[in-house]
Amino acid sequence: MDIMHRHDCRKVSDVVANLQRLDREMDVDEIHGAIRRLESTGSINLSEERSAVSFLSDLMHVGRNARFWAAVAASAAMLITIYALPQGDSWNGTRWILGAIFLFVMPGYAVTNFFIPRNRLSITERVALSVGLSLATVVLIGIMLSYSSAGIRIEPIVISVSLFSIIIALLAAHKDYSMREQAFEMHGRLLDNEHTEVGGKPGND
Repeated sequence: MDIMHRHDCRKVSDVVANLQRLDREMDVDEIHGAIRRLESTGSINLSEERSAVSFLSDLMHVGRNARFWAAVAASAAMLITIYALPQGDSWNGTRWILGAIFLFVMPGYAVTNFFIPRNRLSITERVALSVGLSLATVVLIGIMLSYSSAGIRIEPIVISVSLFSIIIALLAAHKDYSMREQAFEMHGRLLDNEHTEVGGKPGND
Protein backbone atom coordinates (compact mmCIF):
# COMPACT_ATOMS: atom_id res chain seq x y z
CA MET A 1 0.00 0.00 0.00
CA ASP A 2 2.88 2.33 0.78
CA ILE A 3 4.39 1.69 -2.67
CA MET A 4 1.04 2.37 -4.32
CA HIS A 5 0.63 5.72 -2.57
CA ARG A 6 4.22 6.91 -2.87
CA HIS A 7 4.49 6.10 -6.58
CA ASP A 8 0.86 6.82 -7.49
CA CYS A 9 0.48 3.37 -9.07
CA ARG A 10 -2.55 3.11 -11.34
CA LYS A 11 -1.86 -0.35 -12.78
CA VAL A 12 -0.84 -3.71 -11.41
CA SER A 13 2.22 -3.57 -13.68
CA ASP A 14 3.25 -0.30 -12.00
CA VAL A 15 3.12 -1.99 -8.59
CA VAL A 16 5.13 -4.97 -9.85
CA ALA A 17 7.76 -2.75 -11.47
CA ASN A 18 8.26 -0.57 -8.39
CA LEU A 19 8.44 -3.52 -6.00
CA GLN A 20 10.89 -5.41 -8.20
CA ARG A 21 13.00 -2.26 -8.45
CA LEU A 22 13.38 -2.47 -4.66
CA ASP A 23 13.88 -6.23 -4.61
CA ARG A 24 14.85 -7.96 -7.87
CA GLU A 25 14.21 -11.40 -6.38
CA MET A 26 10.58 -10.64 -5.54
CA ASP A 27 8.31 -13.06 -7.39
CA VAL A 28 5.58 -11.68 -9.67
CA ASP A 29 3.09 -14.31 -8.48
CA GLU A 30 3.78 -13.30 -4.89
CA ILE A 31 3.03 -9.67 -5.71
CA HIS A 32 -0.16 -10.61 -7.58
CA GLY A 33 -1.25 -12.71 -4.60
CA ALA A 34 -0.73 -9.77 -2.25
CA ILE A 35 -2.74 -7.52 -4.56
CA ARG A 36 -5.57 -10.05 -4.69
CA ARG A 37 -5.61 -10.25 -0.88
CA LEU A 38 -5.84 -6.46 -0.67
CA GLU A 39 -8.73 -6.53 -3.14
CA SER A 40 -10.53 -9.26 -1.17
CA THR A 41 -10.37 -7.15 1.99
CA GLY A 42 -11.67 -4.07 0.17
CA SER A 43 -8.41 -2.13 0.60
CA ILE A 44 -8.07 -1.59 -3.15
CA ASN A 45 -10.34 -1.84 -6.16
CA LEU A 46 -9.12 -3.55 -9.32
CA SER A 47 -10.78 -2.47 -12.53
CA GLU A 48 -9.82 -2.19 -16.16
CA GLU A 49 -11.50 0.32 -18.45
CA ARG A 50 -11.49 0.01 -22.20
CA SER A 51 -9.23 2.79 -23.45
CA ALA A 52 -10.98 3.48 -26.76
CA VAL A 53 -12.99 1.80 -29.50
CA SER A 54 -10.01 1.84 -31.87
CA PHE A 55 -6.29 2.51 -31.86
CA LEU A 56 -6.63 5.73 -33.85
CA SER A 57 -9.16 7.20 -31.43
CA ASP A 58 -6.97 6.13 -28.51
CA LEU A 59 -3.97 7.81 -30.17
CA MET A 60 -5.77 11.15 -29.92
CA HIS A 61 -5.56 10.91 -26.12
CA VAL A 62 -2.41 13.00 -25.59
CA GLY A 63 -1.95 12.10 -21.93
CA ARG A 64 -2.08 8.37 -22.59
CA ASN A 65 0.23 8.60 -25.61
CA ALA A 66 2.51 11.41 -24.45
CA ARG A 67 5.63 9.64 -25.71
CA PHE A 68 4.30 9.45 -29.27
CA TRP A 69 3.26 13.09 -29.27
CA ALA A 70 6.64 14.05 -27.78
CA ALA A 71 8.32 12.53 -30.86
CA VAL A 72 5.94 14.42 -33.14
CA ALA A 73 6.53 17.68 -31.24
CA ALA A 74 10.32 17.26 -31.33
CA SER A 75 10.26 16.64 -35.08
CA ALA A 76 7.97 19.62 -35.68
CA ALA A 77 10.16 21.84 -33.48
CA MET A 78 13.26 20.82 -35.44
CA LEU A 79 11.59 21.58 -38.78
CA ILE A 80 10.43 24.96 -37.48
CA THR A 81 13.94 25.67 -36.25
CA ILE A 82 15.44 24.94 -39.65
CA TYR A 83 12.88 26.53 -41.95
CA ALA A 84 10.92 29.09 -39.92
CA LEU A 85 13.28 30.73 -37.47
CA PRO A 86 15.19 33.73 -38.87
CA GLN A 87 18.85 33.26 -39.59
CA GLY A 88 21.20 34.94 -37.16
CA ASP A 89 23.43 34.39 -34.18
CA SER A 90 20.62 35.24 -31.74
CA TRP A 91 18.85 31.95 -32.58
CA ASN A 92 21.93 29.71 -32.65
CA GLY A 93 21.53 28.72 -28.99
CA THR A 94 17.96 27.60 -29.59
CA ARG A 95 19.01 25.62 -32.63
CA TRP A 96 21.81 23.87 -30.73
CA ILE A 97 19.52 22.90 -27.83
CA LEU A 98 16.68 21.64 -30.01
CA GLY A 99 19.11 19.89 -32.33
CA ALA A 100 20.82 18.10 -29.44
CA ILE A 101 17.49 16.86 -28.02
CA PHE A 102 16.28 15.86 -31.48
CA LEU A 103 19.41 13.90 -32.44
CA PHE A 104 20.75 12.59 -29.14
CA VAL A 105 17.59 11.88 -27.13
CA MET A 106 14.45 11.34 -29.22
CA PRO A 107 15.44 8.32 -31.40
CA GLY A 108 16.79 6.35 -28.45
CA TYR A 109 13.90 7.45 -26.25
CA ALA A 110 11.44 6.02 -28.79
CA VAL A 111 13.37 2.73 -29.01
CA THR A 112 13.64 2.47 -25.22
CA ASN A 113 9.91 3.02 -24.78
CA PHE A 114 9.14 0.36 -27.38
CA PHE A 115 11.24 -2.37 -25.79
CA ILE A 116 11.09 -1.48 -22.09
CA PRO A 117 7.71 -0.94 -20.36
CA ARG A 118 6.96 2.06 -18.20
CA ASN A 119 8.37 2.15 -14.67
CA ARG A 120 10.91 -0.56 -15.48
CA LEU A 121 13.67 2.06 -15.43
CA SER A 122 14.30 5.15 -13.37
CA ILE A 123 14.33 8.51 -15.17
CA THR A 124 18.13 8.64 -15.02
CA GLU A 125 18.47 5.12 -16.44
CA ARG A 126 15.96 5.82 -19.21
CA VAL A 127 17.68 9.08 -20.23
CA ALA A 128 21.14 7.46 -20.22
CA LEU A 129 19.90 4.53 -22.32
CA SER A 130 18.08 6.91 -24.67
CA VAL A 131 21.25 8.91 -25.31
CA GLY A 132 23.30 5.77 -26.01
CA LEU A 133 20.70 4.31 -28.37
CA SER A 134 20.26 7.69 -30.08
CA LEU A 135 23.98 7.87 -30.88
CA ALA A 136 23.88 4.36 -32.34
CA THR A 137 20.71 5.13 -34.32
CA VAL A 138 22.03 8.40 -35.78
CA VAL A 139 25.28 6.70 -36.80
CA LEU A 140 23.37 3.92 -38.60
CA ILE A 141 21.11 6.44 -40.34
CA GLY A 142 24.16 8.44 -41.37
CA ILE A 143 25.82 5.33 -42.83
CA MET A 144 22.68 4.47 -44.82
CA LEU A 145 22.37 8.05 -46.10
CA SER A 146 26.02 8.09 -47.16
CA TYR A 147 25.30 5.20 -49.53
CA SER A 148 22.13 6.80 -50.90
CA SER A 149 21.62 9.57 -53.41
CA ALA A 150 20.44 11.91 -50.63
CA GLY A 151 23.86 12.06 -48.99
CA ILE A 152 24.69 13.30 -45.52
CA ARG A 153 23.00 16.70 -45.48
CA ILE A 154 20.85 18.42 -42.88
CA GLU A 155 17.52 17.91 -44.65
CA PRO A 156 17.82 14.13 -45.23
CA ILE A 157 19.12 13.63 -41.69
CA VAL A 158 16.22 15.56 -40.13
CA ILE A 159 13.64 13.77 -42.28
CA SER A 160 15.14 10.33 -41.63
CA VAL A 161 15.46 10.80 -37.87
CA SER A 162 11.94 12.28 -37.71
CA LEU A 163 10.40 9.36 -39.59
CA PHE A 164 12.33 6.83 -37.50
CA SER A 165 11.35 8.41 -34.17
CA ILE A 166 7.68 8.85 -35.10
CA ILE A 167 7.31 5.33 -36.55
CA ILE A 168 8.94 3.66 -33.52
CA ALA A 169 6.88 5.83 -31.14
CA LEU A 170 3.74 4.89 -33.08
CA LEU A 171 4.60 1.19 -32.77
CA ALA A 172 5.18 1.67 -29.02
CA ALA A 173 1.80 3.38 -28.68
CA HIS A 174 0.11 0.53 -30.52
CA LYS A 175 1.89 -1.97 -28.27
CA ASP A 176 0.58 -0.17 -25.16
CA TYR A 177 -2.93 -0.07 -26.64
CA SER A 178 -2.84 -3.81 -27.39
CA MET A 179 -1.68 -4.59 -23.85
CA ARG A 180 -4.50 -2.48 -22.36
CA GLU A 181 -7.04 -4.23 -24.58
CA GLN A 182 -5.71 -7.63 -23.52
CA ALA A 183 -5.90 -6.58 -19.87
CA PHE A 184 -9.49 -5.42 -20.38
CA GLU A 185 -10.50 -8.72 -21.97
CA MET A 186 -8.67 -10.76 -19.31
CA HIS A 187 -10.32 -8.77 -16.53
CA GLY A 188 -13.71 -9.39 -18.12
CA ARG A 189 -13.05 -13.13 -18.31
CA LEU A 190 -11.96 -13.18 -14.66
CA LEU A 191 -15.15 -11.42 -13.62
CA ASP A 192 -17.24 -13.86 -15.68
CA ASN A 193 -15.47 -16.82 -14.06
CA GLU A 194 -15.99 -15.40 -10.57
CA HIS A 195 -19.70 -14.83 -11.24
CA THR A 196 -20.04 -18.37 -12.64
CA GLU A 197 -18.33 -19.88 -9.60
CA VAL A 198 -20.48 -17.88 -7.19
CA GLY A 199 -23.66 -18.74 -9.08
CA GLY A 200 -22.77 -22.43 -9.10
CA LYS A 201 -22.40 -22.75 -5.35
CA PRO A 202 -25.25 -24.66 -3.67
CA GLY A 203 -27.47 -22.64 -1.41
CA ASN A 204 -26.95 -19.32 -3.19
CA ASP A 205 -30.14 -17.37 -4.02
